[in-house]
Amino acid sequence: MFTKWLAYDLEACFLKKGCKRHETQILEIALYNKDISFQRLVNPLAKYASGVEVLDSLVDLNQHPDNTVQFWTKLLIGKKILSTAVKRKDVFEKAEAISKVLSRSTVARSHEDPELMVHALQRHDDDVEKAKDDLKKVDKAPALFYTPHEAISEALNVGAQHLWIAHNGTAFDSKILKGHDEHDWKSIRFHDSLPLLKKKLPDLASYSQPMVYHHLFKKKYFAHHALEDSKALYQILNHVIDDITDVVTKKKSSLLDLKGIGAKSVEFLHSKKITDKEQLIRIVSTLSLKQWCKEYSKIHQHKKFWKTYNNFTSSNTAVV
Repeated sequence: MFTKWLAYDLEACFLKKGCKRHETQILEIALYNKDISFQRLVNPLAKYASGVEVLDSLVDLNQHPDNTVQFWTKLLIGKKILSTAVKRKDVFEKAEAISKVLSRSTVARSHEDPELMVHALQRHDDDVEKAKDDLKKVDKAPALFYTPHEAISEALNVGAQHLWIAHNGTAFDSKILKGHDEHDWKSIRFHDSLPLLKKKLPDLASYSQPMVYHHLFKKKYFAHHALEDSKALYQILNHVIDDITDVVTKKKSSLLDLKGIGAKSVEFLHSKKITDKEQLIRIVSTLSLKQWCKEYSKIHQHKKFWKTYNNFTSSNTAVV
């Protein structure tokens, strides 16, 4: 039973046209709740010694190189890892700048204090000896990058036995994570906040997370950065839903296994104290079509449903 939950988010590359969502490479992962604040920048590239290697590696991974470099640059500028001047460069120069910060991280992570070393390298234009003599604390997030395997392994350790909730996560985030099938995902249950919010906040013009946040709190947040998106989603869900675990861990009704039964039909049947598919099938088998239509017309395509299941008891051949 999952009794704890967290909000999670990914920032990711742009896929090459024609590729599958699970092939998307991660650039950042974050998890957040009142007890957890986890974030890792990710370097999915095997080769990145130059801008050319960055672009070629993205192509080898079936990512769209230009779109990914443009987005990756914007992400790193937002985190103050790259200078704002880089956004005016062409895609090759941006790839070169990305190569530099990735390589710097690799050098820093080999040092005994990588967080201090990475900023010292930045201050001294990657002169290792000068950086070693100038290790001092700075009020900036460390610009360290981890492999996808490292980042996901850490996230799984931190977030084990939790519900992981992402906005539009079914279509995007969970598919990408499950694409890393070398990991064991059994300790995680994924859930999507989008259908929950559509139900709780009907008739919004947009259900993009920044728009939902603005609707609720009348302000903006630092969107499209994984940890900030996770914090915002956690705040949204706590504001809108009293008990997330109660909502998302409710057992799926077996009535939904029956062809033609949807959420509204389940709600109607529950009002008549019918709670499982075997109970409903027994009822169908005892009623004439006329009786059925009189009592159960609120079921979607109720006549077709009766014809499908009325002979279930005798033939045991209903399609489920």
